[in-house]
Amino acid sequence: MLQHKCRQQEEECKRLHQRLEQLEEECRSSREQQHLQALTDAPRSDCAKLRKIKEDLQQNLTQKQETCSLPQHKTELQLKEKVEQQQALERVHRDHGHL
Repeated sequence: MLQHKCRQQEEECKRLHQRLEQLEEECRSSREQQHLQALTDAPRSDCAKLRKIKEDLQQNLTQKQETCSLPQHKTELQLKEKVEQQQALERVHRDHGHL
């Protein structure tokens, strides 16, 4: 009887030991999973930040291009007006020369 009880306790101990090993493996696996998740989360976060920076830079560039094109456009209009004035003066001189 004592031998039977001792064998039962040994089997129970063995079963508990196997369960402990299984839980330890699950714990290691869980930690590895969390580590892998952290490794993938960081680049995703960095990528999102870089997208935002890219958008901000693109907006800034667009604004600067618009700002730069305004004086250029104004200069082009002034040049066009001067050419038109010069052509008008030349017509007036031609017209007065023919009289």
